[in-house]
Parts: sequence; C-alpha cells; structure tokens
Amino acid sequence: MSARFRGYLAVLLSAGLFALVAILTKFAYRLGMTAGQILTTQTTLSAFILLLYALVFKHDMVRIKLSQAPKLLAQGLIGSLGTSFLFTYALLYIPANLGAVLLFTYPVLVTFVAYIFLRAKVRGVEVVALIFAVGGTVLSTQIWQVSLATVQFRGIILGLAAAVCYTFFILYGERLLDNLNPLTTLLYVQVFSSIFLLSYRLQNSEAGSALFAANWAQLLVCFVMATFASILPLWLLLVGIKYIGATKASIIGTLELPLTFVLAFIFLHEKFGLWQTAGAVLITLSILVLRARDLHPGT
Repeated sequence: MSARFRGYLAVLLSAGLFALVAILTKFAYRLGMTAGQILTTQTTLSAFILLLYALVFKHDMVRIKLSQAPKLLAQGLIGSLGTSFLFTYALLYIPANLGAVLLFTYPVLVTFVAYIFLRAKVRGVEVVALIFAVGGTVLSTQIWQVSLATVQFRGIILGLAAAVCYTFFILYGERLLDNLNPLTTLLYVQVFSSIFLLSYRLQNSEAGSALFAANWAQLLVCFVMATFASILPLWLLLVGIKYIGATKASIIGTLELPLTFVLAFIFLHEKFGLWQTAGAVLITLSILVLRARDLHPGT
C-alpha cells in the first residue's frame, strides 16, 4: 500500500467519523447537557484515553522538545478547542446539517490563507471557487431572511468562526507534522485543551457540573464523541495530512458534508430544503473547482 493511498484512505475514514460530531452533539443536548459540559467531558476523556495509551503502549508519544510546546499549545487552544467550542455553541442555535455546511467553507479558506501567507497570485479558478463558496453560504443560511437579533444569526456567525479556526488547525497542523508524530500532536492538543477547560470551569465553580455530575447516558455519548468522533478522526486526518498534504486532505474531507446531511436526516429527523441542498452543492463545487488538478491520479 503506497503512502499516497494510505493518506487518501485515512482522510476518507476521518471524514466518515467526523460526520458523527454534529449528530452526537445534538444527542448530548437532548440528554440535558450544556455546551460547556459537552466540551469539558469529551475533551477530558480524550486526554485521559490518550495519556493511558501512551503510558501503557507508546512511551515515546510524550517526548517533545521544549520549543515545540508553544506550537502545540496554540494548535490545541486555537485550532482544536477553538473549532470545537465555536461549533458546539453554533449547534445550540442552528440544525446539524446547516452547521456542517458552514464549517465546510474551510477548504476555500485553507487555500486562500495559504496563498496570502505564500504571497502567491490568486488565479481565476480561486475567484470562481470563492464565489461558489459565498453563494453556497448565502443560499444554505438564507441570510436574507435572518434578522441580526435572532439566535439563528448568532449560530451562523459561530459556525463561520469555527471554519476559521479549523482552517488554522489544518494549515498549522501541516507545519507541525514536519517534526512530530501525529499521535504526539493529538495527545498534547487534547491535554492542553482539557487543562484549559478544567481550569476555566474550576475558577467558575462549574467543574462539578461537567465531568463529575454527568449521568451514565451523558458519559456514554461523550465517550463515543471522545473516541470515534475526536481521537480517531483527528488522528486519521493528521496522518492523511502527513502523506498527502493539507489541500488534498481538505478535498477528500468534503465527504463529511453529505454524510452529515444523511445522518442528520436519519437520526435527528432534520429535513434539508431546496436552499440548503443548493448551498451544500455550491460549497462542494467550490472545493472541487478549487483543486481539480489534485484529483488527477498523477498529481
């Protein structure tokens, strides 16, 4: 099995598991959990599982250079926790399928941010992709009908902000993986995120309402989120980025969008109308148009 094939396979599996995030978050809300509870419990369980795995099976996972710690801290708080925090709160106000559509503006952001940092010239195809992405966002949110004072508008802004943080996660992750094992990156990202969340909630006397006060049903949902919707997909994504790069990973990852729509329909009974479907199609087209050359087997 070639490295390129392993990279594509890893990102495909990652997309399938990531599609569970919005569904499980909505289930957690239905079980009476708050956004803070969900984030703290899931992240703490993820960190604990990874630390246990490192101590028992792979001791070298915890070895990093002191100079790498600030980079991992930034990836944990801005890239990983920032995305999770904003996306989880967005789902308080908007359906799971709309949240997925907004998050999936990130592939266009990945390419444009990369161009800005590399000072490369933007070609016509990038402009077309941007038009498709903006058009898809407008159609799926039906922004012309949304008042600035409504909770739906708040959810839209939070969803788009989550896409910005995820853009940071993708691009910064590509830089980190030059010198770090994906599992090491994932371990420290989750540990730093959990320390921050627990510290914040302890200061606000809310830690007891997070991990310690969760009932068995809530803990089960958060455990599934921690393993199958957090550790595994993030690790697979980082592995995929290592083998095929951030841009190609963002293309293959578009599988998550239609999967989220299907799962939201099956498990949450969320219907997606004409506008949402059209918007999702435009956003998917924007990604495919943007990097059509990378889909060629010889590239």
